[in-house]
Amino acid sequence: MPKRSQPKVSLVVSCVNEKHACICKLCNAKHKLFKCPKFQKFDLKNRIEYVRKHNLCFCCFGNHGVRNCPSNYSCRLCSKKHNSLLCYERQKVSIPQNKNSCEITSPSDQKSDASQSTEN
Repeated sequence: MPKRSQPKVSLVVSCVNEKHACICKLCNAKHKLFKCPKFQKFDLKNRIEYVRKHNLCFCCFGNHGVRNCPSNYSCRLCSKKHNSLLCYERQKVSIPQNKNSCEITSPSDQKSDASQSTEN
């Protein structure tokens, strides 16, 4: 009885072997998608859209579904089975970019403001 050959699985990031660099599908540079500066600059919605559009795994960005993902990694923010770059928790813990959006005044500043307003 002849042996059946096992189907081979290939990753979207095009890694021939570990000695060769991976080619990013987004920008064609020698890095994995999660290291891609262009992908990292996408907002959460666009990252998720890109992964869905290209049928990538939400955990390792491989060419399979997250349920079939062999990776043992999970999100660093919520511990669920997806890449941290795709986590909704990221939006909840993000720090405002505008440093002026949260001004803090010291008690001495408040006193000087009060004395100036009474002088006029």
